[in-house]
Amino acid sequence: GVVVIELAIDNGGTVVYSRIVQSLGEEFDKAVIAWSKSIRFRPARDTERKPIPCLIHLPVRFKLDS
Repeated sequence: GVVVIELAIDNGGTVVYSRIVQSLGEEFDKAVIAWSKSIRFRPARDTERKPIPCLIHLPVRFKLDS
């Protein structure tokens, strides 16, 4: 299954806000929110190559191993 999380990323690449857009259940959602607090991104850049804040939707796929 897939959880989709919305992330606001500041101009330094740090996640400053997150919310679940598509849920797979409370436990999966909690795991994705916790994980999102520990990740960093390369910041988005404008046409002059200056770092800018952005908002993204990130799908996180869960897969059962057999």
